[in-house]
Amino acid sequence: MQTLIVDAALIPQEVSHFGGVEPSSLTQTLNALKAPHLKAWISGAQEIQGSTLGEESLNTPLEEGIRQCLVEPVQKNQLGNGLTGQAHALALRCLPKEASATPPGLGWALMSLCHWHVNSGQVFMLGCEPLDEQRSDTLQSDLVPFFAQVGISLFKHKPGVWLAKSELFHELPTTSLARAMGQEVQPWLVGNTLAFPKERMPQSQALKRLQSEVQMLLYNHPINEKKISPLNSIWFSDTGTSCLQTQHIQWLESLLPNTRLETFSPSQIWVSEHLRFSYRQGDWRAWASTLESLDAQLFGEMNSPLFDRLIFCGSQSTRVWVKRPQKGLASFWSSLKESVFSRSSFSSVFHEN
Repeated sequence: MQTLIVDAALIPQEVSHFGGVEPSSLTQTLNALKAPHLKAWISGAQEIQGSTLGEESLNTPLEEGIRQCLVEPVQKNQLGNGLTGQAHALALRCLPKEASATPPGLGWALMSLCHWHVNSGQVFMLGCEPLDEQRSDTLQSDLVPFFAQVGISLFKHKPGVWLAKSELFHELPTTSLARAMGQEVQPWLVGNTLAFPKERMPQSQALKRLQSEVQMLLYNHPINEKKISPLNSIWFSDTGTSCLQTQHIQWLESLLPNTRLETFSPSQIWVSEHLRFSYRQGDWRAWASTLESLDAQLFGEMNSPLFDRLIFCGSQSTRVWVKRPQKGLASFWSSLKESVFSRSSFSSVFHEN
């Protein structure tokens, strides 16, 4: 089963204007989209239940979309709120010896440098300047003693981001950077959410103390020389256990004509984030233009016989469509549905439920 997950594809219900035009024009604009491949595929597919995330959800809709793909193969260890298993999946790919030998009581996490901005007594998570590899390696040498004291092993992943292994991460719910970005930090700190399990509080307290120690280290650290937005804190995320290695999940960083979705494993998960920038900027005309490009360069490949699931992600929910083989009478009803669908409102596909 091949799945395509498209982030920022569902327009929030609270959006009342589309680039400055009235809501009625929003529907007209969506109906006028030149997306024949997407329209044809969805007309022959069945929508199944997606997910609606609450305000306290630690997963983003994109993470929830990936989680939905993992539920079926992961029967014994179903991923839950704040336990996406992405760090473990990365470790299985990048550090196979370390990850495969992980005892049941240990866990994995991503540890990322980040920028906290203080405004009117509140602390917000904001974007930061990238860190080059040399400075990242230098900082790792300084961090290792701090982490070793609490039993955390650090492994290089990419500049400013490390894979971390410890008992502290075992079944510990965490919030992703994407979920906390642009928001006040306090509610999303590990252990602070109302739904956080009491039995995990000692782990969260140990990580908060470590976080404070690292903040003091970073305060005058050389990596922040000439930086307008200093790297002044760390963030733990992507905890949980996964049985799916990351080579099965492909992030489509760039789109080229004739992208082949059937190139890899039949269980491939493809992720497109191409709509995210215009979505966050509220530039809905650019969003529509990008979606048309996706149709021309990507959605056309959904006719592959291996491809049978599409997941759209929005600000708070996901919508899921599944393609099923059509034969005999079922094929007739599918054709009839496509005919009716072509005359109905295509805009409903892009709205959150």
